[in-house]
Amino acid sequence: MENKTDLKNFVLNFNAETKDSNKVKIDELKKLLKANKAILVDVRFKDEYDFYNSPFATNIPLSELPNNLNNLDKSKLIITICRTRDRAIMAMLYLLSEGYNAKYSVDGMSGIDQ
Repeated sequence: MENKTDLKNFVLNFNAETKDSNKVKIDELKKLLKANKAILVDVRFKDEYDFYNSPFATNIPLSELPNNLNNLDKSKLIITICRTRDRAIMAMLYLLSEGYNAKYSVDGMSGIDQ
């Protein structure tokens, strides 16, 4: 995708079923991370991440995701996370459009550090 407008249009037009079938609850997320079967990407802004974050997550803000795809292992499941889900869903949809296996944390940051 060339720019933020392309990303926004893609997200708005994406099939809701795909979004719903790619949810990961916090318990499943923890199991996948513990088994080293997934990479957790926190898509919040850096200042949000610096204020509170999971030690399991790599911070790549949503707006910087297109320029950082080369930092993600395409052979692993990528799980996106943010405070309330919205950016995580957009990031997950973008990653799917780029050929990644991606899901998002339906619970947001709740319980990630427990």
